[in-house]
Amino acid sequence: YDKIRGVLAKIGLRSNPYDPCLFTGFVTDPDDPSDSPPSPESASPSSSASSSSSPPSAPLTMGLYVDDFVYFSPDDAVEKKFERLLAKHLKVDFMDTVEWFLGIHFQWQVTPDSVSVHLGQAGFAANLAEQFNQHHKSPSPLATPYRSGIPIDAIPESTEPDDNPTLLKRKHSYQSLVGSIGWLAQSTRPDLTPAHSFLSSYNNKPSRGHMQAALYVLHYIHSTHDYGITFTSENTLPLHTYIQFPSRSDAEAYSDAVPPSQRNSHRLTTYSDACWGSQIGNAVRAGTLLPLFKFRSMSGGIIFRSGGPIVWTAIRQEKTALSSCESEIRATNEAGKLTVACRNLIEQLAAAGYPITDASSPSKLFNDNEACVKWCHNMTTKSTRYMEHRENTVREWVQDSSLSISHVKGVTNPADLFTKEMKDGTHFRRLRDSFMSRSSVFLHPSSVSGTSLAPMAQSSRLSSSTPDLLSFLLRLPSTHPTTSLCSSHLSSAGRMLLSAG
Repeated sequence: YDKIRGVLAKIGLRSNPYDPCLFTGFVTDPDDPSDSPPSPESASPSSSASSSSSPPSAPLTMGLYVDDFVYFSPDDAVEKKFERLLAKHLKVDFMDTVEWFLGIHFQWQVTPDSVSVHLGQAGFAANLAEQFNQHHKSPSPLATPYRSGIPIDAIPESTEPDDNPTLLKRKHSYQSLVGSIGWLAQSTRPDLTPAHSFLSSYNNKPSRGHMQAALYVLHYIHSTHDYGITFTSENTLPLHTYIQFPSRSDAEAYSDAVPPSQRNSHRLTTYSDACWGSQIGNAVRAGTLLPLFKFRSMSGGIIFRSGGPIVWTAIRQEKTALSSCESEIRATNEAGKLTVACRNLIEQLAAAGYPITDASSPSKLFNDNEACVKWCHNMTTKSTRYMEHRENTVREWVQDSSLSISHVKGVTNPADLFTKEMKDGTHFRRLRDSFMSRSSVFLHPSSVSGTSLAPMAQSSRLSSSTPDLLSFLLRLPSTHPTTSLCSSHLSSAGRMLLSAG
């Protein structure tokens, strides 16, 4: 890290103080005395073009992960200059436009007016299902990660001795599977985050029931392997505008909203929610002794920008909440911390010359508990005076205009998906499809009567006749079963299906 940081510093890139692996700056040639970075005034997005005889060079940003990195700049010439200067100091293989990075597949759609990208891990998900012998099961289009009547928290831990060979073997397999689910959950599958949070609580002594629950989640992954997240440069309304849950044929509900102004487009938008109490319900016999952590509420939060989720969380609270309002306040505090962290990164990017103005006004944070929203605006009651000082940070962020807390209806709050084992499969799929979509949907966006639907609304109104990814691949000459390419990136089940097609 120190070596690459030193090389990048020589050519004008500095690490972000809030993320040491994010480098931003103006690329300069240290061997060329006439090549110097623009002044802060000329680099500012608000500076006038007429203030200088020549426009300032565009900034460049690089994201580093060990010895792999991605980079971008608004100016193609700056990217070429960066490649030339970096190649002087290091041996680098430049791979052109990113298609794969850390196992994540980037699929692009570029038009003269917009740029959209879909991020997915279909290959990793398919191989994971094959690794645990779940690829032979038929995918279920209505699958969810949760079993009805058997909450994960209701399953007791194993009582076998720590050195029991059966437990050690199960523990190894369980930790491997839960870790793989976690990789999907933190990268491109927000819908897996709460399930992973529940499963990871039992990594130490998983029972057979926990392993069965993890395999049930894997079957859901097998059924939705090509799901991912999408981002677009097109203007988008706040997400809950689209979560109206109309009938599948009611396209009007998605197209009658007033388009946002350019000033309000692509702003950070956060949603927070909490589920008060445990997940167990009536699944455990009365009188059963349970660990106290199972009674704590779950905090959920998700942050959107440019039409897709950029940060999400599902975490068990540190203490048992005494009321639903308290649990919502703690969840809002968690979501607020993530939002402020994003604002800090954005401020540094704006200082480097990017025309990003999210941090110039309060970031919207929505919660579906009116008492929590009022508390965030300094309305204290006697029943909430016991709240700790750490939760008051949300109020300070509201006062210093970092955040703006507003109320949203619970049925349209996407953060609800991150707070519980959702037993209502229909509601789970509606919330999931409001901010996720299949790669086949992204490659063939649906439209009704010539009206383009918002990305987060498209997957909520798909008909059963929508082509899946396999059908799309079969229509491509490059992936015809007679070619050698078709078997290079597919699991055995995928090769069998492709040959059958």
